[in-house]
Amino acid sequence: MFKIQAYVKQRLGQLYFPGIDAAQARRKLLYQIDIRPLLKSALSSRERNPKAKKFTAEEVTLIVAMLGEPPYREETLSYPP
Repeated sequence: MFKIQAYVKQRLGQLYFPGIDAAQARRKLLYQIDIRPLLKSALSSRERNPKAKKFTAEEVTLIVAMLGEPPYREETLSYPP
C-alpha cells in the first residue's frame, strides 16, 4: 500500500519514474498531470502555488486517484531524503 503524505515533487516523480534523473522525473510527472484535464483542474482548484516544491497529502491523494499508485515505494529508492 502506498503511503499518502506530502512529497517533494522530484521524489514523487521518481516513485512514478524511477529510471530517470530526478529533475526529468519531476517534469514527466508534471506533464502527466498537465495532460489530464480533470486532475489538472482538481489540483488548480486547491489554490496551490504552482512553484511549490512539494505536493500536499491532499494533492498526492488526487494524483494517486487519477494516475494509480506509483510502481515503487519510498523505501526502494536509494537517495537521501
